[in-house]
Amino acid sequence: MEKVSGLLIAGPSKQGKSTRLLSLLAPYRASLGGYYVQRHLHEGRCVAYALCGVDQGDFTSDTVWRGLASHAFLTWQGEKRVFDLKVFDEYGAAILRRAATKQLVLLDEIGGVELLSDRFFAALCDLFMGGTPVIGVWKSEAALQRMQDDVDGAEECGKRRLQLLKQVIHVAPVQITDGTGEDIRRQVQAFLGAIFREDGE
Repeated sequence: MEKVSGLLIAGPSKQGKSTRLLSLLAPYRASLGGYYVQRHLHEGRCVAYALCGVDQGDFTSDTVWRGLASHAFLTWQGEKRVFDLKVFDEYGAAILRRAATKQLVLLDEIGGVELLSDRFFAALCDLFMGGTPVIGVWKSEAALQRMQDDVDGAEECGKRRLQLLKQVIHVAPVQITDGTGEDIRRQVQAFLGAIFREDGE
């Protein structure tokens, strides 16, 4: 069978893409490299987004805010969103470098503000060029537009998204066509079956 290079799930926000993906990947966690993003919630409101290595945390999309979020790259100061790209420069780039030794790399999510980190972007391109299969969630265009008022470099981020899709990833994001999660389950299970069947042959 021809090697499967990657699966990126795309679609509108708040359809449960990341939640369902992490649930489906949980049995394979020991074989994964990469990262997931975790929302920190306080009284039902998101107060921070943090980057987690796949071997860190409880491998869920949401957690309870406890006054501090390790490796938080987005926090709120009143109504203003504040980004910290140093999280990707240091912690994120290190995660990607380690991920090359794994059977499968999780990128949840990819295509957003993290691409503005030169070190992270370089590590990401190296990872893709190395041929390790990847699976993840592709950040929606609408979510990217919302980011533009809060961070400098949104135009550069858009350019790097296109560069990834045209020159690096060589796989088109799969658009989710319903809100039931069946599309995600079917696509992910087929992809995982191909990846781990090959590794077992």
